[in-house]
This record gives sequence, C-alpha cells and structure tokens, in this order.
Amino acid sequence: MDFKSFIFLVFFQICQGLPQQFIAYSEPASRGSSSNSFSQSEPTIVTDGEVFRVQIGETLLLPCQVRDLGPMILLWKKGTRVLTAGGLQVRRDDRFNLQGTNLQIKDIEREDSGEYVCELETDEEQPTAIVHSVEILVPPTISTEPSNGQIVVKRGTTVSLSCEARGHPQPQLSWSKSHDQMPKSDITSSGSTLILADVTRHHAGVYKCHASNGVGQDATQDIHLQVLCKLGSSNLEAINTLLYIEPP
Repeated sequence: MDFKSFIFLVFFQICQGLPQQFIAYSEPASRGSSSNSFSQSEPTIVTDGEVFRVQIGETLLLPCQVRDLGPMILLWKKGTRVLTAGGLQVRRDDRFNLQGTNLQIKDIEREDSGEYVCELETDEEQPTAIVHSVEILVPPTISTEPSNGQIVVKRGTTVSLSCEARGHPQPQLSWSKSHDQMPKSDITSSGSTLILADVTRHHAGVYKCHASNGVGQDATQDIHLQVLCKLGSSNLEAINTLLYIEPP
C-alpha cells in the first residue's frame, strides 16, 4: 500500500468513528477515572470499647484506631467535656497526651474514673463513637470507732467494736483477736461491727479489723478492749495479802 492509500484509509476510519482498539483502550480508562472519584471509603473506628481498671499513679493508654480518617476530625471526650479535637489539646492538663489517635493518661488520679468517648465527626447524621470505661482501683484503708482504738467497759455489759473500710472495689472485712481465739459465745459480727455481749475479763484484749480488696496491701487496725471487773470481798482480801509487806 502506497502512502496516499494509507492516508485515505486513516481519514476514512476517522470519519466512521474511532478505531475499535482505541475504543477498547479508552473505556477502561474512563471507568477507572470514574471509580477513582468514588473510591475513598468512609472513616471507621475499628477499636471496640473496653473497661479498664488501673491503680492510682499508673499510666493508661486508651485505644481508638481509625481507618481512612482523611480530613475528618477525631474528638476525645470525658462525658461531655472535650479533651482533644484533632491534634489540638483542649484540656489544659499535661497528664493527657495524644499518641496518634490514642489517648494517654499519666499519673492516674481517683478523679480520672469515668467514661471516655472517642468520637469521629463525619458527614453522617450521627457521629461514630466508642466508649471506654475507666475504674480506679484504690487499696483499702480503715478507720475505727473510737478513733484512738481504746475501749473501756464494765464486766457484764454489751460492747460494739466498729471499723469502716474504704477502697475500690469495696473491701471485705474480717475480725481476729491477737494472741488468742475469738470468743465463740455471746459474739455477733455484721462485717464492720463486732458485738460482744455480757463481757468478762476473757473478752479483754486486742481485736484486729482486717480489710482486703485485692489491690495493694491489706489494711489492719487494732481496737484495745479493757474490761473492768468488780472485786468481791474474798478477792480484795487475797489482793491485800499479796500486797502486804511485813514491816521490819
């Protein structure tokens, strides 16, 4: 085929439309460009909400991994209070820091307990969010009544030994007696209160209130019970005999 015939054939094909190979080539490109304009996925939080239990003074990392965040804004809130917005630190507390999209809390305090929300502002009507619950574990402490731990009663009376435990979880209380067994009769225990009825000198001694909740060290407080006994005439004579010293 000479050059003139070749030019005529090309001009004829242009008049009839694009060559099939051009059309076959251009269609995937057209579809590809269309799909690219809609290929961006909606941002999604891929972390589930959890319950975290930490002790005072520890460091806690609350996870919130996001897929396809793009230009959307990620918020961290405690209740309704905003802690961070995107990369901006809203709450002025150096203990709170962003680690990527995760929230770090250092030197945990009792007041840090509560619900923390990782919220993703999207074009949807309702924001996407997860909630982490934070519980602060507190070792047990005990206070006694009276505060000095000293109780003096007369023989035959009923006395109540009381102690109050604090901590989280709520501590379990138990009683024991130093260097002796607990009286088996005339005694009633209701957790924080130990009731001794019709006390005698055998009830006297040091009673220990124990508190435990599995956090840190158990707590113990002592209550010293002194029982005053009335002495009969025979007992007084015996005591006078023991105390009598013959003059020289």
